[in-house]
Amino acid sequence: MQIGLAYGAAAIAAIIFQVIVAMIADRFFSANRVLAFLNIVGAVLLFCLTTIEHLSLFFPILLAYTICFMPSMLLCNSISFENLADPSNEFSRIRLFGSIGWILTDVLISSFDLETFSTPFFLTSTMRHPKNFPKIFHQKETLLICVLGLSTLFLSLSRHF
Repeated sequence: MQIGLAYGAAAIAAIIFQVIVAMIADRFFSANRVLAFLNIVGAVLLFCLTTIEHLSLFFPILLAYTICFMPSMLLCNSISFENLADPSNEFSRIRLFGSIGWILTDVLISSFDLETFSTPFFLTSTMRHPKNFPKIFHQKETLLICVLGLSTLFLSLSRHF
C-alpha cells in the first residue's frame, strides 16, 4: 500500500498540477523563474525526504515534491522552444539525450544497489540546490561539464534569459 501511495503522488501531480503551474507560468511569471523556484523548493523537500522515517510525514512531503517536479518537464520544454534557433530540428536531440541521461542514471543507481536507501534522494537534492552551480562551473578543471553542455544552466541566472 505504501508503494502504491508513492506512485499515486506522482500521478496526482502529473495530472492536476502540471496544468495549474503552466497557467501560472504563462500568465503571471516567466517560465524560467517558476522553474527556478520549483527546483529550489523541490531540493529542500527532497532533502527532507531523506530524514523521514514515518509514512504519515513521508507521503505529504513526497506529494509536495512531485507537485514541484512534474511541472518542471513542461516548463523545460517551454523554455527550450523559446530559446532554440530551430526547435523542430534541435529539440528532438535534446529530448533524446535527456532520456539517455535518465536511463544511465537509473542503471548506475541499480548497479550500486541504492534503490532501498535514501542516497539517491540526498544526492539529487544537493545537486539541485543553486548554490552548488557556481562551485561546479567556476572551476578550471571541469572541462567535461563544459563539453556536455551543462554550463548552459548558468543562463537561467541571467536577467535576459
